[in-house]
Amino acid sequence: MVNFCKGRFDQKAAIITGGAKGIGRATALRFLREGGSATILETEPADGEWATSLKKEAEASGARLLYIQGDVTNESVVKSVVKQSMDVMGAPDILINNVGFSMIAAPLEDLSLQQWDHAFSVNVTSAFLLSREVIRSMRAKGGGAIVNMSSIAGTQISENAHLNYHAAKAAIVGFTHKLAFEEGKHNIRVNAVAPGTTLTERIAPRYSGLTPEVHAKKMALIPLGRAAKPDELAAVILFLASDDASYVSGITVNANGGRFMT
Repeated sequence: MVNFCKGRFDQKAAIITGGAKGIGRATALRFLREGGSATILETEPADGEWATSLKKEAEASGARLLYIQGDVTNESVVKSVVKQSMDVMGAPDILINNVGFSMIAAPLEDLSLQQWDHAFSVNVTSAFLLSREVIRSMRAKGGGAIVNMSSIAGTQISENAHLNYHAAKAAIVGFTHKLAFEEGKHNIRVNAVAPGTTLTERIAPRYSGLTPEVHAKKMALIPLGRAAKPDELAAVILFLASDDASYVSGITVNANGGRFMT
């Protein structure tokens, strides 16, 4: 059961990328239920199943949600979406760069340049474009919070991820550190979250199809003995985005059930 902090995000506006499914969806819905208003930038069609159900849940809770279908790696699209969000919701207090992309692992010689570039475009360039676009308005407001999505693959070895995904998620950690260093004087906090195995709509089928023996072996690698639920990652993301973390900046939280400890 999720314990919501009602009112924690009253009068707060957020932009969340990749919010139609998985961790992004859980984060968006919890943010809305805790009083915030959100703009979702997604590739999922605005009239599709995922977007429609998200909008219905937001409406049921009385929350303000602006859903925009668009390419997070396209500079002109990002500029347009941020402007539209500011016109409707006001200048963002929070940016959550959640969108990400990965594939099943393959050796270096089997990776194409297109696959390499695509991983960096979706995972890193999107965070750069969105952050650059909101930073001036956050400075003008006197501060803000940015949360970037890394991965356990960005902080240690994951046998399930491509080399390009590892490199991209490690780049997010470096991007987070440097941006936090540069923007601290403007009261803008920048942090990252590195999830371990999380049972999103995309990942859960991989595990449900395993034999009990293989599943048990994989879970035994995690000290807590299980994979995460999206809501559990949403709680970490929104802690970093909230005033509860007002003196936390430049860190990457490894939310992986203890599999990787620092």
